[in-house]
Amino acid sequence: MNKKNNNFNNLDSVLNTVMVNLGLDKGLKQQEFAKLWSKIVGPKFQNSSKVVYLQSRQGEDILTVAVSSPAVAQELSFFKEDIIKKIKVVAKDFNYNIKDILFNSKVWEELKQESKQKIEEENKNFYKIEKNFSEEELNRVELPEEVVESIKESLKEQKFSSEEMKEKMFNTIIKDLKKQQWRKNNGFPVCLNCGIAINYYSPESENLCPACKY
Repeated sequence: MNKKNNNFNNLDSVLNTVMVNLGLDKGLKQQEFAKLWSKIVGPKFQNSSKVVYLQSRQGEDILTVAVSSPAVAQELSFFKEDIIKKIKVVAKDFNYNIKDILFNSKVWEELKQESKQKIEEENKNFYKIEKNFSEEELNRVELPEEVVESIKESLKEQKFSSEEMKEKMFNTIIKDLKKQQWRKNNGFPVCLNCGIAINYYSPESENLCPACKY
């Protein structure tokens, strides 16, 4: 591989291209973005709201957030303009352009009920893989040097709110890629939709990660 790869010119292409090369897809990027929601809204709403959908329309993205009650939806709506301003800063690092946020309490209940039903169904038809990695094993996983360097170079070109945020993003990407690589090295099945390694399988139905299922 060339020392300078033009495909790695922004975080979006780094995540998508690198993950495809490692047998993954954009699902992990979307999951990492969703994890940042609790940091944006703070501890008050981290257990009562959750990012569930990201819809793209003509270069703009609309975020749907499930909330535990109409009261939470109303309270978050009061701060929606400020939340959008904050999330736009983070979203740029993922090459997302958040135009609006929809708060939906009905989705929360649907997901809760659906998740309960799915868990009950999966307990009957799915087999969980109990094997897990230790920190020592994870540290021994080696990613291709050109991949690590490409991620570093790409992050230098992104506008982060702080150097600490940039460092956290780098460490998160590296750790998640190492987890995926470890699981693939140890024969874990992969999601048929996004390619992320999962720790369960079913001989009777499609193997999908939670994000692709729900």
